[in-house]
Amino acid sequence: MGQSHRSYRVLIVDDNLDILETTSLLLELAGFQTVAVEDPLKAVALAEGLRPDALILDIQMPHMDGYELCERIRATDWGASLLIIAMSGRSDAQHRRHASACGFNMQFTKPVDPSMLTRAIEGALHS
Repeated sequence: MGQSHRSYRVLIVDDNLDILETTSLLLELAGFQTVAVEDPLKAVALAEGLRPDALILDIQMPHMDGYELCERIRATDWGASLLIIAMSGRSDAQHRRHASACGFNMQFTKPVDPSMLTRAIEGALHS
C-alpha cells in the first residue's frame, strides 16, 4: 500500500518570499509536510538531509537557477528518481524542452492552481 499524501515531504525552493510562503501554506492545508527555502545554494544540502518525496523549484533565481539546481539534485544517488517540479513564469516550448532536458518531471506556469499542483504531486507519488 502506498504512503498517504499526508506524510509526503515537499521541499519548495523559490526566491520570491510571497510565492514560497503561499505555496507552502496551500500544500500544508492539503495535508503535505513542507519545508520552504529561499536560497537555492542551501537547497541541495537541505534536500540531502531531508530526503523529500518531492521538490518544487522556481526556475529564475539568483546565484543558481532551477535548471542547475535540478541537475545537481539529479546527479546524486538519492535524487535520481525524485519527483522534481518546475514552477516558472514562462511556458514557451523552448523553456519546457529545457526543463525536461534538465530532469524535471513536470512544469507549472505561475500562478499555479493549488488543486492542480496537489493532484499532480499525489498522482506522481502514488503511481
